[in-house]
Amino acid sequence: DYSKVNKKVLENLIKCGAFDWTEHTRKSLFEVMATGIKLGQDAQVRKKSGQLSLFGATFAKPVLEIPDVGEWPLRTKMKFEKDALGFYITDHPINSYHEIIETCNTKTTDFIINALPTDSEFSVAGIISSANTILTKTGREMALVDIEDADNVFTAAFFGEAYLKNLENMKVGLAVLLKGKKEWNKNREMDSYK
Repeated sequence: DYSKVNKKVLENLIKCGAFDWTEHTRKSLFEVMATGIKLGQDAQVRKKSGQLSLFGATFAKPVLEIPDVGEWPLRTKMKFEKDALGFYITDHPINSYHEIIETCNTKTTDFIINALPTDSEFSVAGIISSANTILTKTGREMALVDIEDADNVFTAAFFGEAYLKNLENMKVGLAVLLKGKKEWNKNREMDSYK
């Protein structure tokens, strides 16, 4: 029923893989979606009107031919998943940097938060998912950058020299490597990360 499931809903269902069980590629389903919607709408109109064929029989159920047009590239599939759901299913973009990440001895955010001892240094790799420049109380620019690793999204604040030095690298979709230190914050009575 197109009044309940419209084109945008179908697009997002295809893009996030809800129809992968059909064994047709997401790209193939996306390519024939408009034709499928039209066939479905026509069939509903005929059914509601009680329309019969020329010889008095009911119309046959429409058949949608789905040609194999290949699949979207992995990055495209991941982008569509992220846009439709807010997270990745097939893979995570940071995994394409696996070899570099291993050589840099990075840790995941889950490990840093839950297992890394206080007063320890760490490296974490992630993909920038948003970057916003704001003004501090003193009128200076700083940036709040959301970075996503395979486990979590965390916000890194850049100000002063670190802000100026990294301004060109604060682009959505860019892979970054951050180094920091897990420290005990006496005022807040909790770990902080610098």
